[in-house]
Amino acid sequence: MQSLLPLFLQIAIPLLVGIAVTAHLRQVTRVLLVDLCGTDDRANFWVRTTGILLTGTPLALVLVFGHSGGEIALAEIIRQAATLSLVGILLAVAFLARLIWKRVPPPAKPGQTASVENSKEAVWAS
Repeated sequence: MQSLLPLFLQIAIPLLVGIAVTAHLRQVTRVLLVDLCGTDDRANFWVRTTGILLTGTPLALVLVFGHSGGEIALAEIIRQAATLSLVGILLAVAFLARLIWKRVPPPAKPGQTASVENSKEAVWAS
């Protein structure tokens, strides 16, 4: 059983980190995506995709680069799993933020509300 504890921790840490970050960002991401996508159904798809990326990226990094046995201290296993989870979250958030940022129209200057709506339609048409 003791040999399963490091594996359990290596799986639990990135999952918990990913779920926590997903829960933290869910509401603001959903509001932004409803605005960008235009419908709740489209936004819900992208919110769920975001959750999968935010949970899966850290888990994948830990599973690929984590310790796989030997005489390694439990504290070192936890430290490496936490570090890889943090790197995974930062990569996933950076990737998602870049994708969303490309779709956000520039802020409207006073008196230019019509041009913002036109530029928004042009972005989705392309």
